[in-house]
Amino acid sequence: MREIDRTRIELLVASIRELTPGQFSWLERTVQIFQCQHHYSIVHSDLFDEETLENFGDALRIHHSFSVETILKR
Repeated sequence: MREIDRTRIELLVASIRELTPGQFSWLERTVQIFQCQHHYSIVHSDLFDEETLENFGDALRIHHSFSVETILKR
């Protein structure tokens, strides 16, 4: 796990206090998504390194988890 700057964490926590209840629910859902088990792999690519693959994979997980189809299945 990469070390995250303490100041960034403190700023994020402070901003969470300003969210509406609905926004807070979306944030909770996002955290749940990041806590789910996942695996990304590259067979061969000149476009993606490991960090880019991880970031892209996380973006796809968020996108799909907030899709209408996923929400209706709950």
